[in-house]
Amino acid sequence: MNLKKLAKLLSIICLIIITATNLPAQISGPSTSYGGETDYYTDFQTIPNCQNDGIYFAWSIDGGGTISTSVSVHITWPNQCATHTVKCVISSPGCQTITNTKQVSVTCFTGNLAFTQTHSTISYCNKTPLTFSVAGVTGATSYTWVYPTGWTVSGSSTGTTIILVPDGVHDGTISCVASNGSLSSTATTTVTISNPLVASATVTHTGTTGTVNITASGGNTPYTYQLLNIVTGFNQGPQLSYSFTSVPSSTYSYIGIVTDHTGCNLTPSLIINIVPQN
Repeated sequence: MNLKKLAKLLSIICLIIITATNLPAQISGPSTSYGGETDYYTDFQTIPNCQNDGIYFAWSIDGGGTISTSVSVHITWPNQCATHTVKCVISSPGCQTITNTKQVSVTCFTGNLAFTQTHSTISYCNKTPLTFSVAGVTGATSYTWVYPTGWTVSGSSTGTTIILVPDGVHDGTISCVASNGSLSSTATTTVTISNPLVASATVTHTGTTGTVNITASGGNTPYTYQLLNIVTGFNQGPQLSYSFTSVPSSTYSYIGIVTDHTGCNLTPSLIINIVPQN
């Protein structure tokens, strides 16, 4: 290969390298977002035929002031439904200035979360699945549910509808939080158990004899009763009054189990202490 052809080939290679190096670049980053969300944008644009080492960046939004002078920028969007213009101006002394822009459509977080389906009262021992729903909030990216102790979820718990299975004995507050980044809206509702089963015990003794009387109400009558002591193996039932002929030398704790007519147990069970007399 003669020198003339070699020089021509080298010039073509150099042109390809320069052209590839100075290909126009666009701002990279999401073109859609939500109010309150933080997104990352970057611009690796080079200035054609510029031999200077110092290249400067100036980022702005909607024609405002400079918010960053780095090759990239983090932008936290305001909670406004609008299309914003992200601009990056790239410059270097003695070289041309390049301006790149990107349109970003922001969906705002609007509205107050509210229940559309709820249950205010459930009967004692009811374990039928219950559906709770909220109206979705524009711009929300997640929904978080909180429910009473003992309740379980049937299916998904991350959307605007949840199916909860009560344990039949615990009531309380159910809440849902719609959120997107630092923005959130909360809705709450209270579920009350009607006519809950309640019970109490009274211990009376004189000398070495005495009785344990259990009183119950609520739930569904009639009731059955059981008195247990795991240590001694004591197990009596189903009467509501128990007699003992010898008081123990140390305190004994008994478990009083109350069951209503539908088979629901008092929760938690009674703890009955028999204390020796001095």
